[in-house]
Order: sequence, then C-alpha cells, then structure tokens
Amino acid sequence: MKNPDPEKVSIEFRQTLPLEEKYLEKIWEMTFGDKDWPTLSPIDGIGELFIEWFQSLPKVTRFATDLSPKAKSFLNTLKVTDKDMNLRELLLENLPSALGFDKKFDQWDEADIEDFSNSYKLVVEELNNYPENVTKEIRRIFKETFYVKGDTESDIMEKIKHWYNELDASVKQHKFTGNAFRLMKFGNIQRMDQFGQKFHIELPKEMGLGEFAEWENVKESLKNYKEILTKAKLEIEKFQKKVAKPPVKPPKLSKEGESLKNSLKEKIRKAGIRREEIIILLEELLEEYKK
Repeated sequence: MKNPDPEKVSIEFRQTLPLEEKYLEKIWEMTFGDKDWPTLSPIDGIGELFIEWFQSLPKVTRFATDLSPKAKSFLNTLKVTDKDMNLRELLLENLPSALGFDKKFDQWDEADIEDFSNSYKLVVEELNNYPENVTKEIRRIFKETFYVKGDTESDIMEKIKHWYNELDASVKQHKFTGNAFRLMKFGNIQRMDQFGQKFHIELPKEMGLGEFAEWENVKESLKNYKEILTKAKLEIEKFQKKVAKPPVKPPKLSKEGESLKNSLKEKIRKAGIRREEIIILLEELLEEYKK
C-alpha cells in the first residue's frame, strides 16, 4: 500500500444538528467563558476545552464522597475522558448521559437545552467550588484549635501570630521535634497574606498529609489534620507552663497605704482635673520619690 500524498488533505463534512451550536454555547459560557470561542470547528474546540477543564479538576474533587448524586454520576460517567476520544460522541452523547439525559440529541428541543443548561450549571459550579469548601473546613479547624473569634484568614493568622509571640523566649529556643517543631516554624508568622500557602499546602505536606488538593479522603484527612495540630499545640503549651516564670504578685499595701490611696483618689476627683494632668501629676510624684 502506497503512502498517502502528504500534500493532500482529507476534509470531513457533516451536517450540524439544529440545536448543536446553541448547546455548545451553553457549555462554553458555563465552563470556560474566559476562553475564545473556537473559530474552525466548534465541536472539536469545545470538546478539547471541556477535556482540559475536566482533567484539571483536582484529586480532592474527583475523589469527593460528599458531592450531590448528580455530580457523582457526572464524574463517574466521564472519568475515562481523554484527548483521544471522539469529541462529537463525548459532547452529544456521553455528557448528556452523565447528567441523566437519555433522549438522543438529534431529538432535543429548546426545553431540553434549558433543562440541560440548568443541570450542567449546578454540577459545574459544585465541582469548581468543592476545593473552596475544603479550605473552609481547614479554616474551621484552625479557628477551633486556636480559639479564633473571627472568620477570615486574617483573623486566624493574627491569632496564631499572637499565640506564638506570647510564648516564652525559652520555648521559642527549645529544640522541639516532629509536628511540634513544624507548628513552631509555621506559627512564626512574618506575612499575613499566606494562609493558603502555609496551611493548605506547606504545613499538611510537612506533617505527612500531603497538599489538600491531593486528598483522596477529605473527612479522614481533616480529622487527622486537627488531631495533629491539637497534639502539637498541646505539647508546646505544656512546655510553656513548665518553663515560664510565675507572674510576680505586687506587694499588698498596708492599711496606711490603702488609706492614703483612697484619700488621694478623692482629692483628685474633687479637683476635677483632666486625665492627662492626673498622669503627669503621678509621674512627677513617682520621679520625686525615686530620688
């Protein structure tokens, strides 16, 4: 058999189905509207973009067990999607089937397009937003572990920074090991805008949990993350109690001293002077009696 002439190009012509372009436009708008609309072959261009989007879904989304039934069916039906597929079959047969549409596409009407669009939009949004739902759970873990009142990443970072700064100098210099060492390292916050980088990616990876986007069992990973953080924090705080000096209690005033204090407070009240003057007065008296 002779090799085909390299200068000859094989072109396939096929009839576009009545609602095909409108259907493809819906997929394009709801999945990757920021990309350019394909100029030559919409079915191939949209198909390639769809595969690119689907394959870019992180492992944490692909293995999620708490998705809606429709999103789970969508992932399971299309899990073997790759660039070698017949793109027309993928978009006009497999994709509708993944969302529960069994009616053949050449029999669709406008109502079918609308029903598909509503189902598809919900599933795409759920899959795209799933990693953010996991990050919210990670923030919740840090809120509970460090007793944070606010809800923002900035609130959490501020509280962790305060927790670290309140540790005794000897605690900061102590050579902790394992996860206590790792928490000490990450608790020493220098920048307030790196919550995701530090606590979604770097810290869980160093603690042996891997980056959250790669988690295959979210529930178990979140449980382990909280247990590790709690245990590490407790180890540090136990050492803090062991080495920190007890607060020095100020000596109690004698009866005469208490009487003089009350008398002075009464005279200041009757004098009606401003707070600033009271501070200056007391500071001058203090300096005089230091001599």
